[in-house]
Amino acid sequence: MPNNTLSHLTTSINSLLTKVVNRINYIKSLKVVSLKPKQPSRGNVLFSYRIEPFLLKAGQSIPHDHTSYWEVWQMVQTFLDLGYNVDAIQFYNDEFVPEKDYAFFVDVRHRMQELAPKLNKDCVKIFHVDIANMVFRNAAECNRHLELQQRRGITLCPQRYEAIRFS
Repeated sequence: MPNNTLSHLTTSINSLLTKVVNRINYIKSLKVVSLKPKQPSRGNVLFSYRIEPFLLKAGQSIPHDHTSYWEVWQMVQTFLDLGYNVDAIQFYNDEFVPEKDYAFFVDVRHRMQELAPKLNKDCVKIFHVDIANMVFRNAAECNRHLELQQRRGITLCPQRYEAIRFS
């Protein structure tokens, strides 16, 4: 019996520690990463995508577990090479409020609706499509689950269902 109690206590502590670490990482991810070009600036660009590639220490490789890390690094590097200052925010950062004018805003589907009205009128808004149309994707996911249920009698919850935003 005491061994079982100790096991439950260990599981509870590990769960709590995981939640604390996840919360700390979430708070860290709400930062704005500002990058400057080597030449005089032509203006500002705001990226709402991923910030992890810009938090790496010198010599660290860009993660290879998803193409989004390389994609955002390459797009940001292109704007830097063109002479733009770049502010990068995590795509789920719902606390960021623009405080300067931006020549371009690049978003990957999560912040366009909220941020576009807060940006200067001449800012060019770019929607970087990285998935299939959400209505199509959600319907396909639900159909796959329905077919699995009919074929095997198994009911699963959709894992990739995404709320539709009308931006």
